[in-house]
Amino acid sequence: MTQSLTLKIPSNLALYFCLTGIVFLFSCAPLQSDEPLDLDLEEATAEVGYDEPNTTADTDYENDEFDPEPVDESLNEGNEENNTGVDSADQNGELTGLAANTATLDDGFEAAGAESSLIKATGEDGDFIEGDCPFDQQTAQKFNVTCGTLFVPENREENSGKTIQLAVMILPAANGNPQPDPVIYLEGGPGGSAIAGFAADPEGWAQYGFAQNRDLVLFDQRGTGYSIPELDCSEEDQRGDAADRAEACKASLTAAGVDLAAYNTQENGADVADLAIALEYDTYNLLGISYGTRLALAVMRDYPEGIRSVVLDSPFPPNANPAETEADLAWRRFQDVFAACAQDSGCSSTFPNLEQTFLDTVDDMNESPIEEVYGDDLVALVQQMMFSGADYIYLIPLVITDAAEGNLDLFFELEPDIFGMASSNMMGRQLQTLVEDGETDGDAQGMYNSVMCHDEFAFAQLDVADQITQNTVPDQVYYGLFGATIDTFTTCSIWDVGSAEPFADLAVTSDIPTLVMVGQFDPSTPPEWGELTVETLPNGVLAVLPGDGHSLVSSNPCAISMMDAFFADPINLDTGCVNQTDAVFFELR
Repeated sequence: MTQSLTLKIPSNLALYFCLTGIVFLFSCAPLQSDEPLDLDLEEATAEVGYDEPNTTADTDYENDEFDPEPVDESLNEGNEENNTGVDSADQNGELTGLAANTATLDDGFEAAGAESSLIKATGEDGDFIEGDCPFDQQTAQKFNVTCGTLFVPENREENSGKTIQLAVMILPAANGNPQPDPVIYLEGGPGGSAIAGFAADPEGWAQYGFAQNRDLVLFDQRGTGYSIPELDCSEEDQRGDAADRAEACKASLTAAGVDLAAYNTQENGADVADLAIALEYDTYNLLGISYGTRLALAVMRDYPEGIRSVVLDSPFPPNANPAETEADLAWRRFQDVFAACAQDSGCSSTFPNLEQTFLDTVDDMNESPIEEVYGDDLVALVQQMMFSGADYIYLIPLVITDAAEGNLDLFFELEPDIFGMASSNMMGRQLQTLVEDGETDGDAQGMYNSVMCHDEFAFAQLDVADQITQNTVPDQVYYGLFGATIDTFTTCSIWDVGSAEPFADLAVTSDIPTLVMVGQFDPSTPPEWGELTVETLPNGVLAVLPGDGHSLVSSNPCAISMMDAFFADPINLDTGCVNQTDAVFFELR
């Protein structure tokens, strides 16, 4: 018997985001409707193997004990060969899953047997042609920016002969005498627009220390921003469930002749290598944020020649297995905030038992919404406050306690700023919606779907993700933290872009000097991923910034100073500012 879950989503509250111009990794399309949304879990997830929860069709959130029936493993067929899951031992006692993914690749990827399938960046199609900048020409002239287009193959693996266009811009060193090794910036998302981010705040980019004596290269990755084609779909912003949105988006892009299977990290990495060839850079540095760190790691693995140093802010390593562990890792960050409050005498006395207060409030508000705000809306707000960093984390105990007392004044005060971060670029600066004269809004949903489905969800199974979530996440926040993952599994069953080669899901081993920075409370690219990243980087340095969240070089003084110092000298880095960074000081009543 088909059961339904009825949710009412306020039109002014975007529950789900991805990284960069979006915000959380697997939740890129806000559900916006003033009408109740009837979510048929059986129909929405049948193809990916998710059995309906033990709820009733008549009562929302009626059962406090969430106990889904076991998932039929046959419904996960197709992902089993690629599934990396969580750490486990096979019948021979060998470690599989996350730990097994730390296997290294030596001698041309022989460990993965993937040498013949590595996409090659040859530069043959990499013609770079200068042209007008796609943003305000006064800004371009003021900062002496050079813009142009790089032509690259759409699908190197199939060698179809079709080319696509990548928008490129170069901000010259402010001192007019640049070092020979520029910095190439890799945007997050996947789907964000680096160039739109620059257009929104050029002064912010130009003020970085490394930009004083090094050229900065920004480009819109394939399928994003001002690059052609842009895998953007207006259908993704319309009402409807995940399946409807995915079907509409896929139909419009394929009708336009887009090869959805060509938009992934392997092809993206080859684009970076071709960009360096086209611009005639013998040596260069990489700066990646969020998904941009995943791309940087791929370039380090596949095209290490010429890379002098790498800065990874908010790391997303290929062996992280986020599709199955996203909700678990996010909940750990909630617990970190609760623990930080408990360890602070002022916070603990003002807001005692904060975790239980939060869970009880979510449960109560899901049962009886306050001013059309549900408990899952509170989960989304707090999660986004952690993501947004130190400017908001200190208010978390207060917003929870106020909501517990029926007061949503602070919730509504924070809502526009917090959820406005969904239109911020990965440098954390407000990205304006640039729609006039063909300008982009910096959000390429189709690119996000192609990358995540091909690179991540192809290696995961929904029943495994569901079981991990049930075992680690309280029932009260199950839907608030896991609902978007269910949606992405549904999307990927429709998107149908295949999977990356097995080696692309393994840890990257490289001796390139690398600075890895992560925020203590980042729920999207958590500290665990920072540790996972540096395990196979012998010249890697990990810095966990106290009291902060995602995209550290947007505003964290210590992160910015370390980045600038590292690009100046990647061998002798002083990380002393990390220990001098204040812990979070919570706002008290």
